[in-house]
Amino acid sequence: VGGLALQMGESILITDSETDMRVFTEVTRMAGVRSFLVVPLLAENKQIGTITVANDEPGGLRPEDELLLTMLATGAVIALENAHYYREERERRQEAERRRVVAEGLREILSVLNSNRSLEEILNFITIQSCELLGASSTLIRRKQDHANEFVLDASFNVHPDIAHLAISPILYESGLVLRQRKPMVIPDIKAV
Repeated sequence: VGGLALQMGESILITDSETDMRVFTEVTRMAGVRSFLVVPLLAENKQIGTITVANDEPGGLRPEDELLLTMLATGAVIALENAHYYREERERRQEAERRRVVAEGLREILSVLNSNRSLEEILNFITIQSCELLGASSTLIRRKQDHANEFVLDASFNVHPDIAHLAISPILYESGLVLRQRKPMVIPDIKAV
C-alpha cells in the first residue's frame, strides 16, 4: 500500500485490513494492525518515502486523520530535505579538507625530494606520508631486484619486521601483477587473496 500511495502521490486509508483487497493480510496480522493511514512524502514532485500510522482496531483511523498526518508529513519532508542538504554540505567540506591535506602532503614530499636528504630518508618520509594521506595503517616500498625474480624492502612504516623483510616472489605477490599490468591494484580484503 505504501508503494501505491507513493506512486499515486495520494494518501491511502485502510479502515479494515481484513476486508481491503489492497492489503497483504498476512503482514498486517503479523503486525497486529487492522487499520492504517499512509501519506506519501513528496518534495518538489520527488518521491522521498511515506509516513504511516496504524491502529489495532478496524475503523481506528478516520478520513479526518489524513489532514493531521499530511501536516506531519510536510514536517518530515522538510526535516529529511534539510538532513540531505546538510549531509551534502558536510561531504563537500570534508572533500575540500581532504584535498587541502593531500595538496599540503604532496607539497611536503616535493620539498623533501628537492632537499639534500638521503634516499633512505626520502623513502621513509614517503611511507609515512602515504599512511597519513590515505588513512592507511602501514606502508611498504619494495623494489624488484635487477637480476632476480623477487622484491626487496626499501622502506616501510608501521609494518611488522617479520613481514617487512620477507623476500617475496612477484609470481606469488600481488605487486608482480601490478608491475606486469602497470596500473594500481586495490585489494579490499587481503585475507581473501
